[in-house]
Amino acid sequence: MSALRRTGTVAAGWFLVVVGVAALILPGPGLLMLFAGLAVLSQEYEWAARRVEPVKIRAFVTAAEGVKTLPRVAASTLGGAGLVAAG
Repeated sequence: MSALRRTGTVAAGWFLVVVGVAALILPGPGLLMLFAGLAVLSQEYEWAARRVEPVKIRAFVTAAEGVKTLPRVAASTLGGAGLVAAG
């Protein structure tokens, strides 16, 4: 059962990393998904654990910049409402 759990954890981590890298170019929370993938992989790999902290800091800085000004908050809200309306 341990090998199955490890395989699932590694597969989920790599999936999140790949989708996160794709979301850096495409619309989506790329840095947050990349961080989530590294956080999952850090449970199994030391190299991933060393990279979690810088990605975490970068993700929080980017998220804070996204809501720094009122026009950005308004644009995000209107964009989200537009997506809900389109759905």
